[in-house]
Amino acid sequence: MKSILLLSANGEGSLFQRIFPFLLAIILIFIIPMLASSRGMTYGEFVRSLFGHLSKFRPRDPAEKMQDQQRRNQNRREPKVFNGHKNELIQLVSTLTVFARRNNLGLIYPGTIEYNGKTGNLVCILVTRHEAIGINCFGFGGAIRESEGLKDWKQHMNGQDGWIPNPLVLNKTQRDLARRALDHNGMMDVPFRVFAVFTNKNVVVNTTHTDEVFTTEELIRKLRSIVGSEGHDFDPQELSKRINTLIVKVKTKK
Repeated sequence: MKSILLLSANGEGSLFQRIFPFLLAIILIFIIPMLASSRGMTYGEFVRSLFGHLSKFRPRDPAEKMQDQQRRNQNRREPKVFNGHKNELIQLVSTLTVFARRNNLGLIYPGTIEYNGKTGNLVCILVTRHEAIGINCFGFGGAIRESEGLKDWKQHMNGQDGWIPNPLVLNKTQRDLARRALDHNGMMDVPFRVFAVFTNKNVVVNTTHTDEVFTTEELIRKLRSIVGSEGHDFDPQELSKRINTLIVKVKTKK
């Protein structure tokens, strides 16, 4: 009985050994090529996909790749930015104070000139040996792009588009008011211009008016260039005292 069982087991083992190579040949020669063809893959790509590399080796349609890229772009969040804070304004005034002291210039703070019942809103006025320069500050962040003519400028921030007041228009308003006040008080010979300054550290300003609109760093470079090349027409300290008589202190709301 024992010998019969042993023969039976040996018979099954020899039968499997004889059939297995044919089964493997059928799988490799017929079944795998058919499966690979149905999935649009080569033989080698399909074999590699069986080992967990399907996403890496599967051929992808260009339109599918573009859709994936668009989804990634939509899901990619822009860095969160905000409009400016009062601290940035204070820092700018502090920087200008140091700049004026080192170059023996005058700095009038605030620069709120009053004339004929109207009060300007310049943050400060830098008085050099040749002219007076009003500093008109803007705290907007994001990407700022100029518009044509007198239109408001475009602002893109945190995925949204908006509008901000045109700095060039506001500069002209402040300049005209200061000009009339200076002329009325016997300072017709004092040149006066206004610079728009974006104090936000995260702002990018796209404008062709680079002689009138600046970031904080650009302003300091511009002032260094002006002071280094200008003549000596006035005493900055004496002129500052005269202009300061036109300043009115504006109470801020708490």
